[in-house]
Order: sequence, then structure tokens, then C-alpha cells
Amino acid sequence: MTQRADSGPVRKILVVGGGTAGWFSAAFLSRLLERSGGARCEITLIESSDIATVGVGEATIPPVLQFLQRLGYPEREFMQACQATFKLGIKYSGWTSDGPGSYFYHPFFIGGTSHLLDFSNLWLWQHLNGQKLDPYARACHVATYFAENHRAPKAANSNDYQAPVPYAFHLDAGLLADDLKRRFRGRIRHIVDSVTEVVTAEDGSISHLVTKDHGLLHADLFIDCSGFRALLIDKTLGEPFVPYQDCLLNDRALAAQVPYLEPIRRTPYTTATAMDNGWCWDIPLFHRRGVGYVYSSAFATDEEAEDEFRRHLGAPADGVEMRRIRMRVGRHRNLWVRNCVAVGLAGGFIEPLESTGLDLIQKGLATLLHCFPDRSFDPGLAAVYNDTMTRYYDQIRDFIVLHFCVTSRRDTAYWLACAEDLHHSDHLKELLSVWRKAAGKIYLTRVGSLGEYFGPLSYYCILIGMGFLPEKAPALYGVADWTNLERDRATEFSKAQHMLGLLPDHDRYLAELYG
Repeated sequence: MTQRADSGPVRKILVVGGGTAGWFSAAFLSRLLERSGGARCEITLIESSDIATVGVGEATIPPVLQFLQRLGYPEREFMQACQATFKLGIKYSGWTSDGPGSYFYHPFFIGGTSHLLDFSNLWLWQHLNGQKLDPYARACHVATYFAENHRAPKAANSNDYQAPVPYAFHLDAGLLADDLKRRFRGRIRHIVDSVTEVVTAEDGSISHLVTKDHGLLHADLFIDCSGFRALLIDKTLGEPFVPYQDCLLNDRALAAQVPYLEPIRRTPYTTATAMDNGWCWDIPLFHRRGVGYVYSSAFATDEEAEDEFRRHLGAPADGVEMRRIRMRVGRHRNLWVRNCVAVGLAGGFIEPLESTGLDLIQKGLATLLHCFPDRSFDPGLAAVYNDTMTRYYDQIRDFIVLHFCVTSRRDTAYWLACAEDLHHSDHLKELLSVWRKAAGKIYLTRVGSLGEYFGPLSYYCILIGMGFLPEKAPALYGVADWTNLERDRATEFSKAQHMLGLLPDHDRYLAELYG
């Protein structure tokens, strides 16, 4: 152990690990910690050449737009570098007992729930009174309308990261890390080497790293981006891991890169298809599809899962290599310990069902910036950071559990266990109970006002999409005047019909972008 200095501003930051988490962290901190006319904060990134990245997080959600803007990343250059396509939401296929052809959407939303009653309540009132309606997401959210009609969210001459329709991206995470490396290498000290030892100071904080070829690497602040290895936060500092295995069954994944077969049709949404022992993702990039199967080893061997997955994919997967991934699902008790902050998989992992992996990296970095320390590393700042990130992880966990526990599927032992054996947090128990008793709107509005990671409309999409409806209509519905809401909905979809004619076909936009 060595003695560590305890005063003055942070001058040296060492990011341990490359991949998306490492290069996002280095690029973001380099960009946001610029000091005009003053001493710059020196940022070093060390990565090993023989450790592959997991690379399952190839879909994003809308906050990624603001993050890319902060990096000064021109949108078209970003898309071309990452072989990106647009994403307007997620299509869930086969998640109910209605059969393999059944589906529903979780779109990105225009507007919010600023009124006591909204289109969602109108749909519920009409449905509970026996009216024949379009599926919920299509009837209430125009983003679904654009997704089903295969539209890009914007015209080719639109300003960067601006569009009349909320959107995110499908992207190749490996290519993104490579391009960030190219763009920011001049601002960041980049080392390719192996860490042989992590040395701690007398107070238990990290003093320096010992490397194979570059000797000792000292820093004030260490960012652990070492993936599931969690070299600093776990192996060195011994921070306990809080598993989510009692809430979420899936602990394995298969990932593959599948070529397109003619005719090519790249959907402007991610597809999540329910399987016998889990679910699979299908992410349409420009040059290929990124596909994967997330499953539980308690219900299927790796060989059984791969056989089922290949049958699902059919001819496009013939001869394609499948990468097997063991997932450590959960989070560390604290993601900031002494002078170390864990970002990405090193901090925790929740399966990629709602595309939150890259967003958790972004939120971790943005929260660190708000709580940025000096070399005294005030425990109060770490406490705020840890409380914030813990809430994010646990709220995402509850929302993911929701997908599995309200499904009507009971056709395999896996889906039966999802319905009957998953642990529910007190928060999720209360939400489901109140929803079933028909006061769902009131509770979900409170959820939204409390700053939940997912807002009320997201809960509506999953609960209603799964057919998990209130047992009766709230009393408020029976005395409400729905006239204005019906008129507003008709007006919004009339505008959407007009906009549909102005927005380009998704593949046509991409053809122009990629030449």
C-alpha cells in the first residue's frame, strides 16, 4: 500500500477498459472537462488487445441524441461510422398466449400525460365498455403509425438530432468504439497493455496500476470500464454484488451477426420475439442484422438454446458463428467507492430487453459530472451518486420484470416460472395491485412525477399490450366528458396522416445516406 494525497483538484483520470463504456467515458470526460486557459485534466485510457467486448447493446433510446450532441458528433458522420439505422421503438412479438403472430409496440412518445385523462384512458374506457378498437399503441401513439408504415423520422435535409418524431438509433457498438477512438485519440492518452496489479493506498483507495509494458500508471480518479470482470470495483475494492437472479431468470445470451438476404427491408424498430426459454432481439443495422437470444440456463442448455435459435433464424443463420455470453445480472451495492467509479458492465447489468445498456453508461457519466469531486473525494458526493444510480438500476429491473410477470404465456416451464416464481419488489407489487384495482392512472401519474426511469406511457404499453388490464374502469371514467379527447385524438392522427406523406421511406433515407 502507498500513501495518497488528499487535496486539490482532480488532474489525472485513468479509464480502465475500452469498448463502448471505456471510449464513451474517455470522450465524454475529455469533452466536458475542458478548461479554457487553465490546466487540462489528463485522461488516459488503457485497454488490453486480447479482451473482446460483449457488444450486445446495439439499440438505444432517445437520450442518446443529447449525448452525441455533447460529444460534438455530426449525426450523418455518426450514422455512417456506426452503420446506424433509425429506431422508433420496440415491437414485441409472441409475448402473449394469443399465438406466435401476436404483437404489440412500445414506441417512443410524442407529448406526455399533462392532463388528468389522456388518449390511454380514452382507449381503456372504450375497451372496457366493449368497443372494437385498434391495438392500444397504434390507436394512441402516432410513433407506432410511422413505424408500421416504415418511415424514417426525418427528412434528409433536417438539422442534426432534430425531427418531428422521437427517435433513437440501432448501431454497431464495436464500430462506435473504433470511431470514438479515432476522433478522440489526440485528446486522450491511449495505452494498449495488460494490467498485472492494482495497488491500493493506506486508506483503501486505488493508488496506481502496474502494467506489463508501460510500468506504473498513477491517477487521482479511476473509471472501471473492465466489463463483467469488474477489475477495480470488485476484484480490487471488493464491493459486494447485488444479484437480481430472484427477479430475472435469464443468465445467458447467444449473439450473432447475420447477413441480409434479398429483398432487404430494414425496420425502423427493434424486434423482441418471445422464445421457449427467453426472448431474442433482432436489430437491423445498415450492413447486417445484430441478433441474439437471451435465455435461462435453468431451463435450456447452451446447445438446446442454440438449436432453437438457429431454427428461429432459418437460412440467414446457416454457418454463422454464435457467441456465447454468461451474464452477471444485477449491480454492485455501490458504483462509486473511494476514488473509483464503475461504468457500464463493471457496475451492473440488466438484460437488454429495453435497450438501456448504453443509456446507463450515459447517465452514469452525466451524474458523475454533477457530483465531480476533488482529491478529498467527499463521501457525500459518492452517496448522492450511488443513490441516483441505484434507483436507476432498480427501476429498470422492476420494469423488465413487469414484461415477464404479466404475460399470459404458460406454454413452457420457463414461462410458467416467470408468471409464478419471480420476486416482485414492494414498488412493483404496489403498482400491479393498484393497476388491477382500476386506479392505475392515478398511481402511474404519481410514478411519472417521482422521476421514474420509465414514465406512465411506457407502463401502459406493456400492461395493455400484454392484455393485463384493470378489473374494472376507474370511477372517474364514468363521469368524464370524453368529447374533447376524442376530438384531439382525431386531430393528432390527421396531422400524422399528413406527416406520413412528408417523411421518407426508411430504406430510401438510408440509401441516400450511405450512397
